[in-house]
Parts: sequence; C-alpha cells; structure tokens
Amino acid sequence: MLSKGQSLIRPMIVIVSAVMSAKLLYDSHGAEILQWLGIH
Repeated sequence: MLSKGQSLIRPMIVIVSAVMSAKLLYDSHGAEILQWLGIH
C-alpha cells in the first residue's frame, strides 16, 4: 500500500515541479516565446 502510494506520489511531484518551472519560464519569457513560435 505504502509503496504503491510512493510510486504514485513521486511522478506527481516531478510533474508538478516541471509545470511550475514551465509556468515561471512562461511568466518571465512568455512574449518572447510566443514571438519565437510565430516566427518559426
């Protein structure tokens, strides 16, 4: 039971931290990223 919970929690932590860092990156460089996507 505990090992199953841990195996679920670990990927969720990775996903959440990835989403948070992506959001931070977007908040600081969102306009540049959109401009780059528009160009390419």
